[in-house]
Amino acid sequence: MPGLAMLLFLVVVLVEGVGSVDLMSYSCMNTTSTFDNVTLHIHNEFRAYHDNTSDLCINQELKDSAETYANTLAELDSQATDISYFQHDPTNMLEGENLCRVNKKMLLHQGAAHCVEKCTNAWYSDEEPLFNYMFKEEQFNPTETVGHFTALVWRETTAVGCAVAQGAHGAYVVCRYYPPGNVLYEYETNIGNKISDEADDDK
Repeated sequence: MPGLAMLLFLVVVLVEGVGSVDLMSYSCMNTTSTFDNVTLHIHNEFRAYHDNTSDLCINQELKDSAETYANTLAELDSQATDISYFQHDPTNMLEGENLCRVNKKMLLHQGAAHCVEKCTNAWYSDEEPLFNYMFKEEQFNPTETVGHFTALVWRETTAVGCAVAQGAHGAYVVCRYYPPGNVLYEYETNIGNKISDEADDDK
């Protein structure tokens, strides 16, 4: 990937819908931490490039589940002989998920917030140009790797929580979203047209 060779990505999984869940458990929380503020800023900056797409808020449950799976990936990294363990959480049925693996030196020298910022930038900037706004439903193909971008700007998503964990060979960024994006047959109503070219100017 241009300019971000150290990043490795997974396509988010398409879903046909999720079961009922207590929405109160996914309520917004106030935050003053640098990590959460960076998470919000970078996500909402990209969401603002699209029409009728509101800001996200931080949710503690999403942060907790992201941290749990980031730690799981870090532990698997310490035991693995290849990268096959780097997959989406098979036990997660209710939350959207974006994953990213970066060089652990980035975490050690630049911090967890920088890792989230770098990964979110790549999720948007590498994939948004591949999205066909004229045929939002028909064009989608997981092999085109736009699932991170669409999860990031999905209109119905209201909350996010991210975490970073260090493994033996890399650092793992996990971001969880609720309600989850990438729902089949709902791209037309949930991916807003691009109204700003600032993201292109910043590449």
